[in-house]
Amino acid sequence: VGRWVAAENASAVAAFSSLCYGFGGLVEEAVRKSLSGAVPVGLISGAREDQTISHFLPPQGGPYWRTPGDVPETLCAAGSSNRSPAPESDLWNVFFAPFGGLGLTSILWYQGESDTLALPTQAVYGCALATLVGAWRRLFRWPRGATPHLPVLVVVLHAFHCRLPLGNAVVRAHQLAVCRTQPAMYPVPAWDTSSHVR
Repeated sequence: VGRWVAAENASAVAAFSSLCYGFGGLVEEAVRKSLSGAVPVGLISGAREDQTISHFLPPQGGPYWRTPGDVPETLCAAGSSNRSPAPESDLWNVFFAPFGGLGLTSILWYQGESDTLALPTQAVYGCALATLVGAWRRLFRWPRGATPHLPVLVVVLHAFHCRLPLGNAVVRAHQLAVCRTQPAMYPVPAWDTSSHVR
């Protein structure tokens, strides 16, 4: 496991997710104002380009895989086309498992563009996302006095994808459905323009 690095200048965070860093700055500013003083905000980025959600899922059948009643039937109906994909788990093992037991106050999740281009996972994205959130809530600790569920903010994909016009709409609908059916999940709207827009 790495070590905490103070973000004193741009070179210290050059390889860090700009979304994560910017969001962390907003959180730090809000906490400072509400508590009338500086409070350090630690950020952990687990970013990898061009990966479907199946890479982030925990190993199936392991201690963090979903349990009965964990995910609403409407999201993971047995025998339907809306089952989660087989987990590849390589990024779970790299980005999440090493931090098991770490205390977090929230998670910001921004992922899904790769699933818009992968029709098999596009169709089961909602089940996969709900499975992942349940796994995080078993893996990490959080101040339960403040909330019974670890808060998860989901950056909802913008409506248009340049290579598959309706692909984002499908994944976006899954993201919103999970936020509606799972406790302490909050959608964060995003707007983006494609470099291929003429």
